[in-house]
Amino acid sequence: MYRFKPLHLLTAFALCITLAGCGTPGRSGGPGPDRVGEGAGVALDMPVTEAFSPGRSAVKPALARRLNGLAQRLQGQGYSRLRIVGPGDETDRASSNRMLALDRAHSVRDYLIARGLSVTRLQAEGEASSRSLAIHVTAPPGRGSR
Repeated sequence: MYRFKPLHLLTAFALCITLAGCGTPGRSGGPGPDRVGEGAGVALDMPVTEAFSPGRSAVKPALARRLNGLAQRLQGQGYSRLRIVGPGDETDRASSNRMLALDRAHSVRDYLIARGLSVTRLQAEGEASSRSLAIHVTAPPGRGSR
């Protein structure tokens, strides 16, 4: 049975605020690390252990469900781009961990492209020191200044 998690509500709320352009211009509006400029917010933040198997970049079923929902919400909505930050593992060497993080970001990008999101609006980055997958959404120009 599915158990409601408060983080899902918070993530959905942040996405709604971002896409609707309801933010106050000139104010960051939320926790600093989750903001990527005006009109932006976190669309998804998921611990690496739930998103990927250790040492692997294949999307796990729990992450697939979240990405399916994200793709459905974003199709037809206004967004400038998505910045996907892939996480590394705690156990790998630095060089291979950087490659793993980037490979994970590319896996998520490819998954979203397969669900109809535009390849030109997706940016994939790897952050070896990160312990969670993060997808940041940027609203189109003018949306955050209403």
